[in-house]
Amino acid sequence: MIEVMKHYFVACVALVFAMNLSASVPKQISSQQQGELQQNSNTLRLQSSDLDQCAILGNWYDPSKNEWSYGFFEDFVIYDGEFWRYQKLTFKKKNGTVTLQNGEKSLQLKLKMKDDSTLQIASGKHKAVRYKMAGRTLPHYKTADTTRFADNQFARIDTAYITGYVRNRKSTNPFDISLNDMITDEQVTYYGALDSIGRFQVKVPLYNSSMAFLDWNMEGMKQITVLEANEHCFLFYDEQTKQTLFMGENSRLHTELATFDYSGVWPENQMGLKALVFLAAKQQQYQKANEYTHSILKQMPNPSERMRYFLTNFYRYEFASSLMQFRFQLNRNNKEQLPDEFIKYVRDTFLAEPLVPITLCRGYFSFMRDYVGYHNDQKGNSSINSIEVLKPLLKNGKLKLDKADSNLVELVTDYYMAMWNRVDSVELKKMASKITTKELERYAEIMKQNSELMEEEVARMFAEMSLERNYEGINAVTSDQTVRDYYLGTSLYKTLDNERKPIDEELFNEMISRIETPLFKDKIVALQKQYAELSSKTLEHTESLKNTDHLKEVADADSLWKALISPYKGKIIYVDFWGTWCGPCKAEMEYVAGIKKQFAGKDVVFIYFANNSPEESWKNVIKSYSLTGESSVHYRLPSQQQDMIERRFNIRSFPTYLLIDREGNVVDTKPPRPSQKQKMVDYLNDWLSK
Repeated sequence: MIEVMKHYFVACVALVFAMNLSASVPKQISSQQQGELQQNSNTLRLQSSDLDQCAILGNWYDPSKNEWSYGFFEDFVIYDGEFWRYQKLTFKKKNGTVTLQNGEKSLQLKLKMKDDSTLQIASGKHKAVRYKMAGRTLPHYKTADTTRFADNQFARIDTAYITGYVRNRKSTNPFDISLNDMITDEQVTYYGALDSIGRFQVKVPLYNSSMAFLDWNMEGMKQITVLEANEHCFLFYDEQTKQTLFMGENSRLHTELATFDYSGVWPENQMGLKALVFLAAKQQQYQKANEYTHSILKQMPNPSERMRYFLTNFYRYEFASSLMQFRFQLNRNNKEQLPDEFIKYVRDTFLAEPLVPITLCRGYFSFMRDYVGYHNDQKGNSSINSIEVLKPLLKNGKLKLDKADSNLVELVTDYYMAMWNRVDSVELKKMASKITTKELERYAEIMKQNSELMEEEVARMFAEMSLERNYEGINAVTSDQTVRDYYLGTSLYKTLDNERKPIDEELFNEMISRIETPLFKDKIVALQKQYAELSSKTLEHTESLKNTDHLKEVADADSLWKALISPYKGKIIYVDFWGTWCGPCKAEMEYVAGIKKQFAGKDVVFIYFANNSPEESWKNVIKSYSLTGESSVHYRLPSQQQDMIERRFNIRSFPTYLLIDREGNVVDTKPPRPSQKQKMVDYLNDWLSK
C-alpha cells in the first residue's frame, strides 16, 4: 500500500506543477481535446490547485466487507462498477463534498480525510463509512465462501461483461481477454479498445463458466481468472504499480485469483526421456505444484471454495495435458505403446473425478483430445487406400460400370487388397493367376477415368472412420453425455473446417443424431449449412483456375515447371505450396486479399499449387479467401505431377513459399509470408523496383 500511496503522491505533485505551468503558458488544443475537456470540465484534474485535494486520488476499500468501493481519479470516479464524472467538487483542509453524474443518475458524497490512508465517505443520506486506501490488491478475506461455480448445463451461449480502467498504459494496445472455444478447440480473443484515458469495455460470449486470460501480452497484466455467465465485472489495473482491483458479484473470486503467481510452478518440457522416467519427472512436478498451491492457500485465512477448486483443477489438467503429450514421442510405425503403469496413473489421477463445468480449465480439452487420440492410435492404421473405395462405389451405385467391368474391378481390387494386407504368398499367386495383363490395364484405365470420384469417396470414408473412432473412443472414457457431446461436436467441427465442404448428408445426419446438447448440435448444423451454401456459391474469375490437361503427359519436373510459369515471365511471381487439409496454410490466406489489393495492376502474380486437395474443398477455400482475380493463378495438378514439382524444390512442409524473378529464376525459398503483411509488401515492392 505504501508504494501505491507514493505513486499517487508523485502524480499529485506532477499534476499541480503541470496546472501551474499551463496557467502561465497558453497552449493550443485540438477540437477533440476541447470536447474531452468540456465533457470533464468539472473534474478534479481541472480544478485541483493544491495537494490537499489530491489526497483522495486513488482506490478506497471498505475494510468491514473487504470490497473495493471507490476510485477517485483526475477525470472521473469509479463507483458501483461504473464511471461517474465530477459535476461539483469542493475540498479544503481534508473536508469536502462531491457531486457525481452518470447519465441521469447523480450522487452526492461528503468526504473527510481521517489520516493519510483513511477516508470517511457519506453517500447521500447514508451513514458515513470509513474506507482504507487499497494496496496492490485487497487484503485476504476472513469470512467463508462456499459458493460453487455457476453451471448453465450448456443450455445457451451467455455473456460476461467486463468494464475497466487501465492506468499508466505504456502502449495503445487494446485490452484483450482470451479463452478456449470448446467446439473449435482453439483459443479465441476478444478486444476492448482503450479510450484516450484508458477506459474499455469487452463482451465475452461464454458456453459456461470459463477460464480466461486477461490482457496476456508483453505489457499487460497477465492474469488468469474465471468468467461466469452474465456477470458484470469492473477491473482496475495500474501498469506502473501493478495494483489490481475488481468490483462486481464475483469480485472476491477475481481478487483471490489475482494474488496467485501462476509462474511459480508450470509443467516443464522434458521430452526425450523414456516413458516411465518422463512419468516420474512429471509426478514430481505435479507434487511440487500441489505443495505450492497448498502453501499459498495456507497463507489465506479463509480461501473461497471456488478458489480452491479452480487452483486444484488448473494444475491437475495442465499436468494431465503435459503427460499425454508424450504420445507424440512414440514410434507409431512400430506400434509402440505407453506402459500400463503410465496409463493407469493417468486414468486414476485425472479421470476419476469429473470437472464441473468442463470449460473451467483449458488443459482439460487438450488432455481429453490426446488421451482419446492415443487410444485411437492403438487401433491401427487410420488411412484409406484409394483402391479400397472402388467396391463401395460399385455397391452404392456411384460408380456405374457394365457387368464385365464390375466383375473385373471386384477381382483386381481383392487381389490388391490381399497384397496390402500381406496375405500368404501362395494364396496371392493363386489370385494373380486369374488376372491377365490386359485386365490390369483395363483396371488402371477405370481408375484413371474415375479418379475424381475415388478421391471424393476416400475423403468421405476417411471422415466416417475418424468420426466413428472418436465417438467410440470418448464413449470408452466417460459416460457423461455432455463430455461425449462436446468431443463428437469438436470432431465434426474439425472435419468441416479441414475439408471446407459439407459432410456427406447420410453420414452427417447419423453423427449429429448422437449429440444431445442443443447448443453443440445447433453450432455444428449451422456450420454444415454454411459450407453447403459455400459449395453452391458461384466462383468468381474462374479463369484463375488453370486447366493443365494439355500437360498431362509431361513426366519431367523441369519441363513441367517451365510450362507452368512461362506465361508469367516478366513478372514477379510469389508461389504458395498449400493444401486444403493444412490449417496453417489457410490461416496465412486470411491476409492475402489485403496484400493483393496493394499490387493491383502491378507486375506481381500469385501462383498456388494445391497438394492432395479434393476439387470441392479446393474451390471452397479459394472462395472463402477471395483468392481469384487477374493476379491469381491456381494449379491443382494430378498427384504424380504435384509430387514431381514438390521433390524438385524439396518441399517438405506446408505452407512453403518461393519467389521467382522476372526471368523465371527461383531467387528466394523463404520469402516473407502473408501474416508478415507489411514486411511482405515492402519485400515485393523492392523486387518490383529492381
